Amino acid sequence: MRITSPLLSKLIYEIADFAEGGKIEKVIQPSRAEIVLTIKSGRGRRDLYIGSAGGAARVNLTRADYDKPSEPPMFCMLLRKHLVGARIEAITQPNGDRIAAFDLLAPGMFGEGEKRRLICELFGRAVNVILTDGDGVITDCLRRVGSIEEERAILPGMKYREPEKPGRADLEAPEKPEKFDSYNDWVDDFFREKAASERKTRLTGDLYREMRRLRDRTERRLEAQRSELYSAGEREYTRECGDIITSNLHAMNKGQSVLVAEDYYRGGEREIKLDPLKTPQANAAKYYKDYVKQRNAEEHLTSLIASGEEELDYLNSVLEEIQRAEKERDIIEIRHELQETGILRRARSKKPERFKADEPMKFMSTDGLLIRVGRNNVQNDLLTLKNSAKTDLWLHTQKIHGSHVVISANGSDVPETTIIEAAALAAYYSGARGATKVPVDYALIKYVKKPAGAKPGMVIYTNYKTVIVEPGVRDGLKNLK
Repeated sequence: MRITSPLLSKLIYEIADFAEGGKIEKVIQPSRAEIVLTIKSGRGRRDLYIGSAGGAARVNLTRADYDKPSEPPMFCMLLRKHLVGARIEAITQPNGDRIAAFDLLAPGMFGEGEKRRLICELFGRAVNVILTDGDGVITDCLRRVGSIEEERAILPGMKYREPEKPGRADLEAPEKPEKFDSYNDWVDDFFREKAASERKTRLTGDLYREMRRLRDRTERRLEAQRSELYSAGEREYTRECGDIITSNLHAMNKGQSVLVAEDYYRGGEREIKLDPLKTPQANAAKYYKDYVKQRNAEEHLTSLIASGEEELDYLNSVLEEIQRAEKERDIIEIRHELQETGILRRARSKKPERFKADEPMKFMSTDGLLIRVGRNNVQNDLLTLKNSAKTDLWLHTQKIHGSHVVISANGSDVPETTIIEAAALAAYYSGARGATKVPVDYALIKYVKKPAGAKPGMVIYTNYKTVIVEPGVRDGLKNLK
């Protein structure tokens, strides 16, 4: 969708119908190129969006909630100073161009009204918001353009000049879909969905690349540790060298660099390197000392490798979660999970972050039983370990990363149809989504335990059965969102 001049005309007509005669109550600037005005008029209270999120500069009434930054930018503070409390006298479209102009009467210093004009230039993907006084002199603007020498520079203190009238007329405004009550609702819905999709794609790509780097680094570290463990595994050979030196002390002299002696461990002769600066006894002691080091290193490396393999398994599960994420909120929750577990650093913030986890996905089976599906590892833990009864039925793909699925059984037997439907969901929301036959285990939640210190989403279970299903959302399942 393009915001053409005819479409903007439709938007402005509806905005004027709502806002003319109303007052600006609040001004926020959610991002560098977005302004939101809260307007109260005789027809209620609405927010007016001015920005370019979603790929097109626009101005429209919105029903979305926008976050207020903890520290408002300077331009936002200037708009608050001049616009809060101002009455909207008229909203026009100069020259029929892609410009929306708001004529305002702002509270004056001594009670008298001051004329102001807020001009929104909406060209392509860029938006500029310009505030002028009653004489058309620019107070300030969102984007400063040009230099003093240029005829149409947009800078504080200069006279605002409208752009030249467009040489060609745009086509007629597109027809509004019947499901929307107004052009503003249509444009707002279209670009909010587009902006959310773009944000989700960007956040997904950023987090996936970050996690893939961590996964690859963990794999390289494990490979180095396994190689070191293999070397440490030769410790018995080192101890044997110490024993052979000790048994041949009577035949050795200081300054000797090599000992060739009978290998009574493995047969034949063994050639053992010696330090010529050490006595025979010191050489034997050196081999025994190396043996102790290798033995300790093996114990330490075995522990490190086990921990590293657990971390690698967790990182792989997170990568699959990211690929399965369906909305922006899912990616935000996964990043929060990684910050809580210490995998990623938490961004510095003056205010403590308030975070509330999203609800799991919900479905109603053809037998009328509630099926819940975790969206990520943290949700999986909450769903399985805190928010379900011990008599509920738990499902998970066998030895494959995926979502925890719970059937709310209330202690009764679960029909086979519901088990198959829930198992198909477990397979669909797992790393085996593209397969045709997937084994899914199911057990009562009382048999599902979380080992101490285990990563989010990691559990062990017993007393289970297995069913083979094809991944998918079966016909008859009702998606409760």
